[in-house]
Amino acid sequence: MIEITKQRIEWIDFAKGFTILLVVIGHLLLGLLQSNRFSNLDNFYLMKTTSFIYTFHMPVFFALSGYFLKRVDDNKNLVNYIGNKFITLWIPYVVFTFVMIAMKVIGSSSVREPITWQDFNFLTNPIQHLWYLNVLPVIYLVIELLFKLAKKDSTVFILTWGGTSFPHS
Repeated sequence: MIEITKQRIEWIDFAKGFTILLVVIGHLLLGLLQSNRFSNLDNFYLMKTTSFIYTFHMPVFFALSGYFLKRVDDNKNLVNYIGNKFITLWIPYVVFTFVMIAMKVIGSSSVREPITWQDFNFLTNPIQHLWYLNVLPVIYLVIELLFKLAKKDSTVFILTWGGTSFPHS
């Protein structure tokens, strides 16, 4: 019997971990910037550093995650695949949304961005950084549909990355 082991690509694991660290640092710097407790010069450096991190950390994380995207062969498996993605990503999304709103309601006077239960609409107005768990299942669906419609992987690449604009020199 042949044993199949899954190989991990270390540099991709490291790069994903680094982008997750940049997400944490970006949110921390944004909180410091919005606190208005620093001088104008310090705020300038906080703003520049935060802006720099926000220009690439999420696109890089999405690209690295997409490197391991499993293609689905038939429509029945596609429905199961997308259903599983929605369940595995939206259950944590809904739970964390409730926890986050509860924490913000309880600590309303001391949180940076207060919220009330009336603001709660997890489908159309995700709570701050939880947008990622709301959007990711939709991205999986769109990418799979693009693979179904396109005849070549290069077409999907052009459709998804072709609109990206880079600074010109």
